[in-house]
This record gives sequence, structure tokens and C-alpha cells, in this order.
Amino acid sequence: MGLPESVRHAANIKSGECTLRVARLPVLAAIKVHAATVRMGDRDLQDALAIMTQFEARGTRRFELDYETASGLVWETAGAFLLGSDATAVLEEESRDRVEWAVQTLLEDPGMADDQPWSEERAPLLRAFAAGLSTQASSNAS
Repeated sequence: MGLPESVRHAANIKSGECTLRVARLPVLAAIKVHAATVRMGDRDLQDALAIMTQFEARGTRRFELDYETASGLVWETAGAFLLGSDATAVLEEESRDRVEWAVQTLLEDPGMADDQPWSEERAPLLRAFAAGLSTQASSNAS
């Protein structure tokens, strides 16, 4: 999942005399979210959540969001929302559908229940990421 987008939208990074093509963070996060539903272990989800937490932390885009109209969006989840929005801007419809399914699957997992450790941090990030995906998707459909 996501390989065509990761190649098509890769960034060129210089390392010495070599140029490496590297997947952009929104595509990498989408791949990690999907992988978290199909591979054993928690590493992919941890990676995706780390990207969501830190995305756009240094830029100004978090300041430009309308927090009052976006349900449940707060400063701490704004990076995840922006990441979802940026991801869906480059994901093909089929890939976006898979990522949305993966987020829903993760949110329905018993480990995300309110009484479970880490759910207080993980679930809001995943919901914000999903909101970013669907917000951008609905504006693309208009």
C-alpha cells in the first residue's frame, strides 16, 4: 500500500555525492498507519503517532487552523490533522480509502478503549488524522 505515491511524490535528499529519493512524511505516515493493521507489533503505530505529534510543530500552519469550527481539534492534535490533509492531497483514492479503513480499525481496537494505557494520547491523534483525510477529500470532491 502506498508504494506508487511514495515513489511519485518522493523528495530528493543529497547525502554526500549521492541523491536519495525519500518518501515524504505524509505518505510515510499513511503507510505506517496501514501497516499497523496488517503487521504484528506496535512499532508501525508508534512511528505514525510520532510523526503525527511532531508534524508542523515548527511551522506556522498550526496557527492558521480554525480551532473553533474543527470539532475536537486542539494544538496537540493539529499536526495530525495537517498530516492527514497533506497525505490525502497526494494519495490515490484507493490508498486513501485503505488508510481511512486502517484508522477506523485502529480506533475500534480494544486497546484504544478509554480505560487502556496510551488511548488518551493515541485516539485523539488518530481521529485528527482521519479528520484531515476526510476534510481534504471532501474539498477535492467539490
